[in-house]
Amino acid sequence: MKSTDHKFTVYISWIIIFITIYGNSWIPGGPTIQRFEIYLILLLTGIVFLVEFEFDSLNTFLKSGMLSYDNKYLVLLVVLFLISIFVYNLHEVSTFFGIVYNATFFCFVYLYFFKLPAILLSSKELLRRFLLITSLTGFAIAFLGVFIFLTGTSPAKLYAVTTHSIIVHPNFVAYFYTISIITSFYFYLNYKNNVTPIIRLFLKLSIFVQLIAQLFTYGRGGYIGTIFGLGVLFAFYFRKKAILIFPLLVAPLILIIPAFWKFKGGASYVSRSLLLLVALDMISSSQTALLWGYGSFDNMGVFIKYLTLYNLNTPGISDPHNTVLRLIMMFGLIFTTVLLIYFFKLCLRVFLLSYRSRDNDEKFFYGYLLSLVIGLSLMGLFDSGLVSTVFFYSEFLLIGSGLMYYKIQANRKQSAKPIGIQ
Repeated sequence: MKSTDHKFTVYISWIIIFITIYGNSWIPGGPTIQRFEIYLILLLTGIVFLVEFEFDSLNTFLKSGMLSYDNKYLVLLVVLFLISIFVYNLHEVSTFFGIVYNATFFCFVYLYFFKLPAILLSSKELLRRFLLITSLTGFAIAFLGVFIFLTGTSPAKLYAVTTHSIIVHPNFVAYFYTISIITSFYFYLNYKNNVTPIIRLFLKLSIFVQLIAQLFTYGRGGYIGTIFGLGVLFAFYFRKKAILIFPLLVAPLILIIPAFWKFKGGASYVSRSLLLLVALDMISSSQTALLWGYGSFDNMGVFIKYLTLYNLNTPGISDPHNTVLRLIMMFGLIFTTVLLIYFFKLCLRVFLLSYRSRDNDEKFFYGYLLSLVIGLSLMGLFDSGLVSTVFFYSEFLLIGSGLMYYKIQANRKQSAKPIGIQ
């Protein structure tokens, strides 16, 4: 099938991302959308599956692909997921909501790890457009964030001193700023010689606005994800010169420390530490809970009960603000360990591919994938939204990882060809 035939899937992928952005916004109708977004995700992904389903591809996958070296990890993860839900947390699928919510995890993996990355790699133009849309979306959100911040017109008075833009919480929007900043830098550095001077100027302005917006979210995770993500990207592009550029990324943080401390204060660090301690107590309460978790959704209710027990119950807090602990709470230590090993191996193999590659463009693309995945993963140490399907950033972690997966598969097939066959 031609790449142009897959535009429908690209459109649906973006529609789902925009739905989840809308659902997490203060725009009128946002809370209503959030109540229905998991059903919309299931419906739209189902339409994509029906429209683009190919029996030949399924047959090939079942015969040779399913039990390949990389896919064994994925099959094992599915088995562990099913054991956690259907053996130890059957209550998770005792309601229609629970069934749909758990189904959205498969929807996201299918659409953003398998389907969309394969399409993007099939067409350089589709990939370029996807990167551009990501960059422009980040710029639009950042521009609104800075504008609302400067004019003091935020309806969310608690976060009026931040550049949370149309999103209800600055920690949420910090994820998208990280995604769009890394993507915008990659797009500019990779395509600057193929665009007009006016477009180059606009891209520079866009990056500047996004950096300012990220700076005034006052988000620890956003700072760390952006700095380390860009550090990886610049290391691939500037090589040794990146050492001279890295201090320029850190310098603005020194200037904003007083404002950051005024907004966050020391209590923020104490409260985050207490959340981690409660989560550790929760998952260690029994061997079953440690190994198989409390369920993908019900873990939040259990966590709130533990917070109440410790007299730490705070409105709006229902998770430990740490992706690793949240995964263990959801599906257990076994699933989490296998998933982390798989992600680490993906990153390691892509790094090795970049080291061996003699194509500078390909090498830089590997650097972009690593910077995106590493940046988001580091942010996950300060927040749990990466393991939820009701936010708008786990999609990009899956896209980056899926692109890694297919690049590794393509390299393995190329290496397996007999000498002389191209």
